[in-house]
Amino acid sequence: GQLIQGSRPEFPWIIPVAIVSALVVIGLALGLGLGIGLRHGHNSMLTPATTTTTAQVIVRTVPTSLRNISCDTTATCGCQVTNPTFNTFTGTISSRRKRVIGGSSVTDSDDWPWLILIGTNTDYACTGVLVDTAAVLTTRSCMENNFLLPFSSDLYVDYGETNTDSYQSTIKVKTVHTYPNYKQLSNGVYVNDIALLILKSDVPSIYPPICNNNQSSIARYAVVAGYGSSDDATNDGQLRQAIVPTVSSTSSFCSQLVNSSYRNQVLCAGYSNGLQDACDGDSGAPLMQYNPDTDVWNLIGLVSTPNCGLGGLPSAYTRTYNYIGWDTNIIGKGFFL
Repeated sequence: GQLIQGSRPEFPWIIPVAIVSALVVIGLALGLGLGIGLRHGHNSMLTPATTTTTAQVIVRTVPTSLRNISCDTTATCGCQVTNPTFNTFTGTISSRRKRVIGGSSVTDSDDWPWLILIGTNTDYACTGVLVDTAAVLTTRSCMENNFLLPFSSDLYVDYGETNTDSYQSTIKVKTVHTYPNYKQLSNGVYVNDIALLILKSDVPSIYPPICNNNQSSIARYAVVAGYGSSDDATNDGQLRQAIVPTVSSTSSFCSQLVNSSYRNQVLCAGYSNGLQDACDGDSGAPLMQYNPDTDVWNLIGLVSTPNCGLGGLPSAYTRTYNYIGWDTNIIGKGFFL
């Protein structure tokens, strides 16, 4: 049965069968790899990457709480010159991106005037949110992962931008404060993931800060806005917004990420079937809710460990309510109503 070069094999069917068998094995391996492989990105969790054979169309109408918003223009925080508008979302299950997923582009900086870009003298790195005239909150993980910590003199912020391409080192950062006991859990979720930047000068008053939520309870729906860089070059660095539902910390959906020990530090938000979500480049971006009682926007979270709209898991946000005493002591005054 030995094959000698140039001779005819005794069993001519062996080679075709072997080839077919090899192809089947390779095909199965590829199929399994695509079906249960793990994807991860900068500052995101390891999550199952699944394949779908048919496109599932998702339609989500704008929640009543986010329709016809008209904020209190006399408020010192949390009110824009232009009230943001939201549209019915229609989408299909698709591959992950690196920006706010399933949202809409924001082309008017007045929509979210408290959005801040953080970076070096030349390059943008993180998103932050203005919480006082010269104070910005972001996540420590984004600062560290982009080599902005330990703090150096080459740290700046910019404001009033709807695209990171327009980033300029406008105001220098004076000091950076991080909360103690910061760590990353084995599943990738960050705990006590917050950093407070004190600026050398005030942001102009036409860019008001957001109000902080001074209540432990939160409403059902929230809005996340961020500049995360996109796979699609036409949207690279564009500010986008998306509506996401908050998730009870005691629910099984959230408990996949956070156990009872960290419920005060971490907030869950996102749809079980994904699509509308924050993603990698949005780290440090604000999760916001409109308060109909005070007619202002409140900060409730910071993008910490996003799931990029893959579904199956919510995104993890730093629960900012837990840190009110810490940051207001540093700022020297309260920034909530």
